[in-house]
Amino acid sequence: MRTFKAPWAISLKLITLLVSLLLIAIPIVGVLKGIASDSLAHFAIAFVPLVILIGAALFTVFSYEIHNNQLWIRRLLWHTKLDLSDLNEAFADPNIMKSSWRIFGNGGLFSFTGTFKNKKLGFYRAYATNPKTAVVLKFGSEKTVVVTPDQPQSMVNALNTISKNFT
Repeated sequence: MRTFKAPWAISLKLITLLVSLLLIAIPIVGVLKGIASDSLAHFAIAFVPLVILIGAALFTVFSYEIHNNQLWIRRLLWHTKLDLSDLNEAFADPNIMKSSWRIFGNGGLFSFTGTFKNKKLGFYRAYATNPKTAVVLKFGSEKTVVVTPDQPQSMVNALNTISKNFT
């Protein structure tokens, strides 16, 4: 087993701090000021921002672990597992996430995760915390994943060694 940390970029720290403060302030101000007069609006103002905050925290990426032929992406309460037996290529590219469009997912509250698209990769899945340490994983003919370990080139070397064992 090989473990790589998932360091946070300054931008991720800043976005998480500011959005967290906002999501905590909304229910406090809403309840104290009595903004919502009916019970459904009161409930929404009091709890929806906190549900968003907790939900996003659950999907935080903490580390990446290579276990035999799987890459485990460690989250708060579980691991997302990627089968590496279909891995064709792994390479580091600190600029690969630039000019990406988020199609569905989280754009900076505890992580950059979900489905993204850019001209270089097309559609790809990201499990990222620091785009400058991006490692691109190309699977089969259509699946692309981006992860951001603390040691990108070491992960590339480890993954390429594993993929050679499958060919």
